[in-house]
Amino acid sequence: MTKYQFYLNQQKDEAGRLVGMMDGYQFGHAMELADAGETYDPADPSDDSEVLEDLYETYNNVHPAHYRNRSMSVGDVVVLGLGDRVRAYAVDTCGFKKLDQFEFRIPGAVPKEIADAHKADDPFAFLKGAR
Repeated sequence: MTKYQFYLNQQKDEAGRLVGMMDGYQFGHAMELADAGETYDPADPSDDSEVLEDLYETYNNVHPAHYRNRSMSVGDVVVLGLGDRVRAYAVDTCGFKKLDQFEFRIPGAVPKEIADAHKADDPFAFLKGAR
């Protein structure tokens, strides 16, 4: 199974607007872990587009019952993990853009379950099969 983490871009400008929705993801933007889970493995392991489009559909049209955040939007990030291979993609104005580097900074007060998910030395351990 391919594992994923979905991050909401929480970077705001001086007027309080979410800049990711306007300008897309920029390295160093404040990101918040919104959800994580498992999905199917793509038929072609080198092509994540089908999995990404399915996740986009899920977080925009048929939210999981437990999900209580906003829909996936431009500037948000999906990180996929299959074995030791971890890839990050930003939602772009049309489709997804592969990221060479991704960093999250969690803004403000963090719910316990999100903080616990990031306490490990490797925040992507979940994606690599470790829990």
